[in-house]
Amino acid sequence: MPRRPVSRASPKKIGKTEPAERTRRQILDAAIPLLVGHGFASTTMQDLASAIGMTPGALYWHFDSKEDLLIGVLDDLEQRMLAELDGVRAEIGTWVAREP
Repeated sequence: MPRRPVSRASPKKIGKTEPAERTRRQILDAAIPLLVGHGFASTTMQDLASAIGMTPGALYWHFDSKEDLLIGVLDDLEQRMLAELDGVRAEIGTWVAREP
């Protein structure tokens, strides 16, 4: 019997509401400097929850584990980088079009 692919998304995360998405964004934005400053191993979910003024339980509603949070941060950084590269690519395209 073929194995089914494992989904990283938790069923409770499907169909997120706008406030949940804002909270998730707030968590990711706060996690990046904590992880950079203290490292993954030294940053606890309690540290992050305290930094954004929520309980660890609320934090775990958005991310099932610290590893899931790291995956979310990396995915977010990748999306930011790709958006930045798209902007640079578009800008370079206008330069090339203007050259004789």
